Amino acid sequence: MEIFLLIIILLMVLVTMICSIITTIIEVKDEHEQPLVKKALGISSIAIIIVLVIALAFGVSTIKKDDNKSNDSNETVALESAGFNEVTLDEYLNLVNGQDKSIILVARPTCSYCEAFAPILSEAADDLGLTINYIDTDKFSSDDWTTFNESLDYLSENEWGTPLTLIVQNGEVVDANNGYVELDDIKTFFTDNGLGE
Repeated sequence: MEIFLLIIILLMVLVTMICSIITTIIEVKDEHEQPLVKKALGISSIAIIIVLVIALAFGVSTIKKDDNKSNDSNETVALESAGFNEVTLDEYLNLVNGQDKSIILVARPTCSYCEAFAPILSEAADDLGLTINYIDTDKFSSDDWTTFNESLDYLSENEWGTPLTLIVQNGEVVDANNGYVELDDIKTFFTDNGLGE
């Protein structure tokens, strides 16, 4: 918005300068002075155009930076505030190999579907009294990715993306929900697998 106002002000200055120079040309009766006035008009016009281009370029880059900042801050809120139990890769591996069924959300704050799904999953977990273990794939190194993909046959044998909700037990995937779903669907997913009140 500030850039828009700056551009309007610069355009008004440009129009005012051009009008004053044109008025001066009309008023100048001496033929010897007219070329000087025309030259001044040309130089002034070029200078103003350069200033406008610089201001516009600066404005566009500032707007993009502001959009990225607001997107970054919005992207991380849902997963961070959803009340999930964030786990490390080692903790994840312990859950996968545990004897009890565990719910694992594979997600990342840079995924818009993950962010949209987080409040839905959080509500389902609250309604059913479940603990959601969340692993953030944005924090993975290349070695972590290898370990993660080899941890379950499901991950290495299927195409999947985030958000991915897994129910795991004894080193196996009991069931998986790949992608964003609505509240009733995720609740049914859990209850069909014997989870929830």
